[in-house]
Amino acid sequence: MATIERIPTQEQLSDATWWSKTADQVTQELKTDPVNGLSVTEIATRQIEFGKNSLPEEERETVWQSLINAFKDPLALILTAAAIISAVVHISKGETSELQQSVWIMAIVVFMVLVGYFTDRSAGNELEKLKALQKTVARAVRGGKLVDLEASELVPGDAIVLKQGDRVPADARVIRSTNGSVSEALLTGEPEAKEKSPAPIPSTSELAQRDNMVFAGTYVESGNLDALVTSTGVNTELGKIWNELSAVEETETPLQKQLEQLGRMLMIGTLIVCVAVILIYVIFQSYNIIDALLVAVALAIAFIPEALGAIITIALALGVREMVTKRAIIRKLRAAEGLGSVSVVCTDKTGTITFGKMTVTHIWTLDTDEVNVEHQTLKRYSVELLRLMDVARLANNLSDPSELALGQLAEMAGFTITPEDRAARVKEFPFNSASKRMGVIHPEKLGATFRSKGAPEILLERCTHILYQGKPREITSVDVERVRGQLSKFESQGYRVLAFAERELGAEHLNGHASEFREDELTFVGLVALSDPARPEVAETVAKLREAGITAKMITGDSPITALSIAKSVGIVPQSASPSAVIEGRELAAWEAESRGSDKETVAAWSEEKIKRIADTHIYARVTPRDKVLIVQALQRANKLTAMVGDGVNDAAALKQADVGIAMSTGTDIAKDVSDVVLTGTYSAIAAAVQVGRTILYRTRLYTHALLSTNGAEVGLFIVAAIAGWAIPLTALQLLVINLLGDSWLSIALATEREEKDVMQKPPRPSDEPVITPYMWLSILVQSVLVTVLMAISFVWAGDYARSAGLDAETGLALQRTAVFIMFMTQKVLRSAFTARSLRFNLWQIGFFSNKWSLIAAGITVVIAFAAIYVLNVGMTAPPSEIVPALIGLGLIPPVVEEAIKLARRAMGKDTVKAA
Repeated sequence: MATIERIPTQEQLSDATWWSKTADQVTQELKTDPVNGLSVTEIATRQIEFGKNSLPEEERETVWQSLINAFKDPLALILTAAAIISAVVHISKGETSELQQSVWIMAIVVFMVLVGYFTDRSAGNELEKLKALQKTVARAVRGGKLVDLEASELVPGDAIVLKQGDRVPADARVIRSTNGSVSEALLTGEPEAKEKSPAPIPSTSELAQRDNMVFAGTYVESGNLDALVTSTGVNTELGKIWNELSAVEETETPLQKQLEQLGRMLMIGTLIVCVAVILIYVIFQSYNIIDALLVAVALAIAFIPEALGAIITIALALGVREMVTKRAIIRKLRAAEGLGSVSVVCTDKTGTITFGKMTVTHIWTLDTDEVNVEHQTLKRYSVELLRLMDVARLANNLSDPSELALGQLAEMAGFTITPEDRAARVKEFPFNSASKRMGVIHPEKLGATFRSKGAPEILLERCTHILYQGKPREITSVDVERVRGQLSKFESQGYRVLAFAERELGAEHLNGHASEFREDELTFVGLVALSDPARPEVAETVAKLREAGITAKMITGDSPITALSIAKSVGIVPQSASPSAVIEGRELAAWEAESRGSDKETVAAWSEEKIKRIADTHIYARVTPRDKVLIVQALQRANKLTAMVGDGVNDAAALKQADVGIAMSTGTDIAKDVSDVVLTGTYSAIAAAVQVGRTILYRTRLYTHALLSTNGAEVGLFIVAAIAGWAIPLTALQLLVINLLGDSWLSIALATEREEKDVMQKPPRPSDEPVITPYMWLSILVQSVLVTVLMAISFVWAGDYARSAGLDAETGLALQRTAVFIMFMTQKVLRSAFTARSLRFNLWQIGFFSNKWSLIAAGITVVIAFAAIYVLNVGMTAPPSEIVPALIGLGLIPPVVEEAIKLARRAMGKDTVKAA
């Protein structure tokens, strides 16, 4: 109990004004140690006391809530209304024995609702599993060691370490800041990042003024921060406004919306056709209104796509699951299909196209000329390279691949980077995308020295001297040309190049005047070439994307020459490409400056020539985060459905702007948080995910095509029957057996169909292209009319047979309906399980037995059909054996015609589906 008593209570934590206290006071009140962190025992006790550092997730519907909501579906409501109308009609006529039809309809409605419920639940569970793969990681000092752990494990008093790009995992008091700035737009609405300092401020300060606090959910834009956790979970500032922040996200995809519109169109069509058929039966066939209502019930069932919602949910869920196996985690459902339509993939270079693991391979100074980096060479040039090694080890936070490589270089030369060196800094000038350099002021025996590393062209402009024979002398134009010549040589070989510079300062910079220092009048020290080779799979992936009609583009902060070299090596541009094939950030900046006088947005003000230049260019170099957004916007203006791939803070805005934002799992928290897709694999996962995205649309088209041709034929039969004056050709119950119990299994199997063999050899689908193409509508019309005619023939022929056999009217009508059922189910099984599995290829091309689920579904459907005829009491009768072969023969005609049309179109050079 003693341990628990000394822990600050939640009430004490919430009431404390941490920003008004000194760092020592905060440490004391939190009962923690900022150097060594909390002990294992203390952590366990506090986790029990304060719980998980997580926000409450939106409560999932209960089973009953889900089922009730499923019954509110318009299709379910129409079917329920049909059951009620059927019951009322039969009761009013005294035909209580016929109530079984209403019971069967309701039973099938319940079945449909349960299928929808379990598929939705399954899809939801899959997405929950995917979320579990994306854990937010925090860095904390525990037991004297810096460790990575899940952010949910943090407790008040934890000492956390934050760097550029990190998402702040909990509310915390800053105790050390090295040029740290944090974007707090989520909480304050202010777009500019706030600089952070450990100094206490008045207790009355508003949230936006608390410059010594960091808050959960915000992002570190620059610098490094050490902080002590003060609040976790629901007690953070984010937790306090969670209800306002947790608005339900729109999860419907464009594909789902198109299909919902189709469903609404079919329901409107149902009402129109039902009214027309009722009028025909009442006016021309002298039916009373009650019997005409029974016709309307049957017709409504024929028209309604009962399983549409369930099948689309299954198709998307299967697609999401397949993408996981391809190493792509879908964070937003719209991306699953969106990937199938992208026409441009813009990619950051470092860590995506390349490994992101730097190695120093060459050094150049005026004294040594070009030096290959190896242990013996470094020893031989130890004196000449001493000043360069000082920059490598002292202007280094070991926070990114380049700095880690420089650390390894220093170690090879016999130096080490110690925490004491970092702690001794007078001031740090952190790297950012605008300055493109990083520097530190470090104390020396007789004053201080400023050391800097960064983009060569930036640092060279700030140098007035160059290091020669261990001493600075004025830099000459010849020196500059030598530096630039060596720089060009390194960059043309694909190396990333950093320049090193320094400047000796007076002792006044140790006494509060460091803030007055300007980074100029520097002494050029040398160049370092870092190798970050392209991943071996990138070239193959770029070729696959090109074959699929998708253009791969590279966006990088590196120099144009380095970018061009890497782009050539992976096939983004041909080997003959020249530097003119690259757009530099300064050119985009000039365009933006020209457009500032316009009342239009930047990209909207650009000329068509500028937009075309961006669309036709494949490499963009020396770009800023703002440039990346402008590039994506320009591509979107050029009607390119654009995906952006990145992993850093500087990619986040472009990831959000893109139609599909793709982050690498090894990237920063902010990049992953704004993305639609997270790649857990390498660059090759992009092509695999695109393939699955295209397959989702392909499967949806297969099902929709089969569904509409089936329903169209059923409606066509009713219209023919109404005009010809026949009895109702199929009852509502028989139609439900066809559409739901029989058709659903075949439709689900179509949702598992393999992708077409040339899915990655076709251009992307235009974003405005409808799900149902003109050819599909033509095919639906042909099949609907053909099957309608064949069902009508079956109905008439069975009627003639019944009369010749002397059957009574009721048995004769049952035989007619059975004949229609047999003929229809024959063509349905053969088409959905075989010929309708492709809109373009013949059955012998896709394989008769290549989809085992179609074969299983066909077997289930045949069993249900036999049961409907011989076991279930649904108004059918066992047919005479002599008429069955003829009915099956009629059922063979539609699939044969379907195959013949595909064969003829291919022979004429016409493709049924132009885009993927």
